[in-house]
Amino acid sequence: MLIITLSYGQLPFTYDFTREMIETYRDQVDHIIVSTHNTMVGSRYGNIRERVVEAYDTSEGDQQFLLVHSDYRQLFADNDVIYVAGHEHQYLRSLVSGYYGGHYTELVSGSASYKGYDSRYGESELIQSMLMVKINDGSSGSLDVNASILSFEGDLVDYRSYYEAHTITRNEDGMRELAQPDWKLIDRFTRTAERCDKIVYPSSIPASNQLNMTHDKSYRTSACVSANGFSARILDGENAIFNRYDTRTRTTNFEPGVSTAKSNAELAARYFRYLHIPHASYSPNLNNSQRVRLINQGTADEEVEIRETTIDLKKQVSLSWVPPYEGAESDVLIVSGIQGQDGTYSSAKGVMKNIQADVGFAGSFGDGSERGKQPVTLPNDRVNSNSILDDDARGDDFVLQFNLPAVAEAESLTLGRWNTETEGWDPVVAADCISAASYDSSYLTDLPADVPQSCETAAGMVTVGAGYAWARLQKDGAYALIVR
Repeated sequence: MLIITLSYGQLPFTYDFTREMIETYRDQVDHIIVSTHNTMVGSRYGNIRERVVEAYDTSEGDQQFLLVHSDYRQLFADNDVIYVAGHEHQYLRSLVSGYYGGHYTELVSGSASYKGYDSRYGESELIQSMLMVKINDGSSGSLDVNASILSFEGDLVDYRSYYEAHTITRNEDGMRELAQPDWKLIDRFTRTAERCDKIVYPSSIPASNQLNMTHDKSYRTSACVSANGFSARILDGENAIFNRYDTRTRTTNFEPGVSTAKSNAELAARYFRYLHIPHASYSPNLNNSQRVRLINQGTADEEVEIRETTIDLKKQVSLSWVPPYEGAESDVLIVSGIQGQDGTYSSAKGVMKNIQADVGFAGSFGDGSERGKQPVTLPNDRVNSNSILDDDARGDDFVLQFNLPAVAEAESLTLGRWNTETEGWDPVVAADCISAASYDSSYLTDLPADVPQSCETAAGMVTVGAGYAWARLQKDGAYALIVR
């Protein structure tokens, strides 16, 4: 593992050093972490917003960062960097796109102080996919402290992020709740360096915007093949359990003789060039129909407004292969990212709202109209919508297909899920619940006709043609072929 730590405020001047370190050690490590104080994109500040969009001609750092920011993004994307920052006093995980393609992970963690910040701008949808947000500016009567842990084993990384609420606002308050913290899990992922990723959009996006798989709410993936030739994919399911959050309106303006932008119109254009998408029928902005706009145009009060809006989170679904665990008859597939949100809806200050009842801000529906995001119906008895993942029973339904090796004896195999408590394999269904039918989309909600209707879930073992096992599942985890 390579860890590169950059001093506070020095990101504009350390590109050559960072690139040299990555190029020197890339072939010797599985994982690369770049750590610094400021976010690259973030949600409230972000170097690209502050040093590129809002750049000053009078700032050496701004002008230098203008030359390297796109190179940083592509360097990090090409090398699957995990970029760790703080500064924003809230928890964020997002994917930031490279300038030419790919993406890297940005983690914003910590919040270990006497203050919390609200959500200003939210997702910069042109270059950012927001995967998790936890906001608390103190309006609820408490603040958050956040602890995030990256655990590495070979090319496998397991990530967990926790929070605890507290009422400490000065040194004299002592430890209070943090003397014996009750850490609550708010975010997680497990993946290998070599993996198959998909960004999955929430099912709330308007049907008219689901164009050419650009905005895909389905968990369905392409085949993901292990080094030993095992192949699996997600066949079916959609992202119906997702989080939502609000931002607040912000205004800004150019400064004559100081700003790189020479007018407010040019400043607005820079927002669209670097961070946001202007809504069009062929390129919809799912976050707001007027994400950035000029107000009071032509008057002394003219400003650029970044409009308050409501944003639904995306998911990064990862399929990763690892060598067989004891008792497995195949390589092990780790499914991560489906069971990572719980339907939480928070205001820009972090106050809980109800995603099943509350309407989002005007213009946030995603179809170019002034409608707000609409309430959604969550599946029953699965999640508690409280920003805590530990207490959620299940996630969305999805169907996993696991191809059988050519020499496999299908009647002796079934699909199993690794039980971390017993450290053994559990079959995903009982033997008499394994259908002989090929998968059909109706099995996402129903059972095949050739199994008892008392079976808890649908599953099958197909032996005609290219054989495969399939099963309707509801949990992330490690899966493999096991002896029936």
